[in-house]
Amino acid sequence: MSGPLEYGFVARVDHRMVYVDYGYPNPVWPRLGNVIATHPSNLRMESAAPQQVPNPRIVAPVFSDAPAC
Repeated sequence: MSGPLEYGFVARVDHRMVYVDYGYPNPVWPRLGNVIATHPSNLRMESAAPQQVPNPRIVAPVFSDAPAC
């Protein structure tokens, strides 16, 4: 059984979760604001936004346990 399809953007990533901003307040953890924690296996990436950051190697999410180069 699957829920409704939602669109959002990745706000941040840690060692086990992806935090997605869907544009509405988090109903369970209000302290997260509009961000909802989701396991990466629950996400399907439709498109990637171009990196507009000075050093993408530092801020780009890594979905692997492999060491960074």
